[in-house]
Amino acid sequence: MKTLTKTTWLTLTFVISIFLSVDASVYANYQQKSGQQGRSDAGSGGLKRPPKEAVMACQSLSAGDSCSFEGRQGKSLDGTCFTPESSKPLACKPAGR
Repeated sequence: MKTLTKTTWLTLTFVISIFLSVDASVYANYQQKSGQQGRSDAGSGGLKRPPKEAVMACQSLSAGDSCSFEGRQGKSLDGTCFTPESSKPLACKPAGR
């Protein structure tokens, strides 16, 4: 079995540290885009998380019920209570979206 030289070890260590550094920055970027720090929902292909007003609008309603909430700039949005998965909370999905 061949022993590795000091230069080979240093090169290997350097390559591994670069790989880990790139991996960490990719993971941080993924977290930010996937909703850990931003508003998009992790693991859902970039779907946006609903605003808390939309979730609160369906708090006492069932899936398919009519709902409304105040959106951006005070605009009233009408829609239907919806959830993409049973593990996610209901939210008011504006009509046409």
